[in-house]
Amino acid sequence: MINSWTGFQPLREVWLGDVWPVGWEKFILKDPVQQEKLRNIIIQTQEQLNTFQRIMEDDGIRVRRPCMPGPEKVFEMWQKPRGYDYWTYVRDYFEQELFKGHYIEAVGNYEKFQKEMQMCFEEITDQSLLPELNPRDNFLVYGNTMWVYHDYAKAMAWWGDTLDEYVSAGFDVRFPAQQKQYMGVVPPSIVRLGKDVIIENTPHPVYSLQDHTGNKIMAKAMRNQYNARVYESGYVDGRHSDGQFAVLRPGVAMTSQVRGDRYQDSLPGWRVIRHVTPEFHRLSQEEKDEIFSMRFVNKQIEPWIGNITESFFDVNCLVRDEGHVYVSSDPPKDLGSSYTVIPWRYRFFWDGGLHCITLDINREGKQEDYFDSKIN
Repeated sequence: MINSWTGFQPLREVWLGDVWPVGWEKFILKDPVQQEKLRNIIIQTQEQLNTFQRIMEDDGIRVRRPCMPGPEKVFEMWQKPRGYDYWTYVRDYFEQELFKGHYIEAVGNYEKFQKEMQMCFEEITDQSLLPELNPRDNFLVYGNTMWVYHDYAKAMAWWGDTLDEYVSAGFDVRFPAQQKQYMGVVPPSIVRLGKDVIIENTPHPVYSLQDHTGNKIMAKAMRNQYNARVYESGYVDGRHSDGQFAVLRPGVAMTSQVRGDRYQDSLPGWRVIRHVTPEFHRLSQEEKDEIFSMRFVNKQIEPWIGNITESFFDVNCLVRDEGHVYVSSDPPKDLGSSYTVIPWRYRFFWDGGLHCITLDINREGKQEDYFDSKIN
């Protein structure tokens, strides 16, 4: 059941992302040393994601995971005639978007397939097109509607069986990414508070049209379908708001220091807990050196490893309910609620916190009004 009005109502079902399986490192990188480094990161990332899944399941939460096909599976499907299925969608994405019209010619020859794919990865100039770790940023749920903004193949994650299940149950699942006018919506920068929805427009040219067409269309749908009060505002720093602002329970929010004043003014009467310094700057030099040794930079993976020195992973959390939060490091002492620290060391490689790698599909509750008057 799709039912998600806010980010702190009791969590019942969640999507947890995944990373490309072992084997893809040989397609993305040529150097054997770098291949081995990426392989180890993939293995350890999967282990930590599996641990997170077990923790949430022990808390009674249903966890869904995507199908992340290995290169052998993709090669197998690449040989089949094009049809109207997921694999044709993946193939079209790679050839038309990622490889800019370069068609993979290998048929029945896995080694040639690998070399051609490797060559295409090397020649990518628009890094915004590169596939990414997780599908969280591609989806948004409000009420009983799910919006999907980017191609599935952007993360090469197959959620189709799960989506079909929702559709067959009569829920509204839309795919506006297939229409260019919907571009410009950035789900991590949309905050749901019952009847109130805050949309923060990004100035980044990769994600945003000049007139924010996608945001306006989505806001109109929310108003008409759910009688939501939608507020649009501009970014102050160009960063996703889920790493700058987290609503923990009615009347309490957690923010980064740079945005604290802004949300204090917007949410009158609320207690705002501020993280003064990004987590990276609180680490010892030894810990920083260890992270930098892990974050080897190569053209083919650079888009996946953002500027972690600015990332507030502390704020990028997943709220289980009004009394409990999943965090990736010890939170401020004045958080005032119980929490579980999730072993997610590889946030420092992927530049994604717990909110980035999850999507809360079902939360127990309804569309409520948490404000005496409209927010600013």
